[in-house]
Amino acid sequence: MPDKYLPDISVYERFLKDSNLAPRVTSLRNHFENITDGTSQVPSKPISYHKELIFNDSHILKCCKYLINNISIFCKHYYASIPYVLEEDARIASAIIKYFNIVKSTTNHFCFYEPSGGSIPIFAQIA
Repeated sequence: MPDKYLPDISVYERFLKDSNLAPRVTSLRNHFENITDGTSQVPSKPISYHKELIFNDSHILKCCKYLINNISIFCKHYYASIPYVLEEDARIASAIIKYFNIVKSTTNHFCFYEPSGGSIPIFAQIA
C-alpha cells in the first residue's frame, strides 16, 4: 500500500534523471583552479571600496582595509565581479565583531555562520 504522504516513485526517478543531465561542478574544476591560481580572470584594477557605502563608520572602514590587505586571489575575482559585496562583507563583519564584544562578557564561546570566506581574516586580526 503506497504511503499517501510520499510522492509517486516516478517523481524521484525524474529528479535523478534530470540531476544526471545537469552540469557537474567537477566540469568547472579547471575554470575555478585557473581563477584561484591567478592565470585567468584576474581583475584589471586594484580592489577598492566605495567611500559612500562605508557611512563614515571607522569600524566598517577598518574591516574594509583588513579585507583588502588579506584578500586571496579568488576573492579578488569575487569582489571585482560582484558590485558592492566588499562593503557588504565589511558591514557584516563589523556588526558581528561589535555583537561579539557586547556578549563576550556572558560567554566564552561564540558561534556564527560566516557569510563568506573573504571575511575570515578580519575576525582573526580584529578579534
